[in-house]
Amino acid sequence: HRWGDAGATSCVVRGPNYSVSKHKVPPEPAAFHLRAVDWFDLPEAHENIAGHVNNRVQVAMAAGDCPPFVFVVQLQIPGVDQQLGYVTYFSPPDMALLEEDTPLSRVLKPFFFGSDDGDRDMHFKLIPKIVEGNWVVRKSVGSTPAILGTKLKQTYHRGTNYFELDVNIASSSVAAGVVRLAAGYAKALVVDLALVIQGETEDELPERVVAGWRINNMDLATAKRLE
Repeated sequence: HRWGDAGATSCVVRGPNYSVSKHKVPPEPAAFHLRAVDWFDLPEAHENIAGHVNNRVQVAMAAGDCPPFVFVVQLQIPGVDQQLGYVTYFSPPDMALLEEDTPLSRVLKPFFFGSDDGDRDMHFKLIPKIVEGNWVVRKSVGSTPAILGTKLKQTYHRGTNYFELDVNIASSSVAAGVVRLAAGYAKALVVDLALVIQGETEDELPERVVAGWRINNMDLATAKRLE
């Protein structure tokens, strides 16, 4: 009950003629499905968490029960006296989403399978929306799309059947301050987050939300150890 699939109803994205009109439109349903969420209490920031032997991706692979492709996003969150890892797992309902020739696949292929991390930094976009919450948090978080890689350190890891993006919140004092503020009200917050790979050229538009999810009244004390 602490998380759920928010689809793509809480935001707008670049439309088919955005390069000329600057017009944004309601998106199609999110392309990937939310499969699971983990909330880890860690001794220190842990990159490539999906590669950990006891992570659910590795456990599912060993059991022969893992989707053919998993997009893993970890928000590395500094706590007062702990390091937290908020990890989401998404997968496409059909691998054709990555293989067919569409605006979505044209941005996903270089992001997931290319070699240019700098290009990834410039195209990964997070769109937040505070659905329920304190006015101060609403004003601090806002709802403006953010290209996180221009403000925060991001690292990327590719495994046998997964691609992981780690966002280091501590790499920006401003971002860390906003997260600390939100953490103080976490139990009273409902937040929708949408992930988009930004489209620039006409053949990459309209944009489509890759994945979206809802955070419901998070209890920071429920974070578990990854042994």
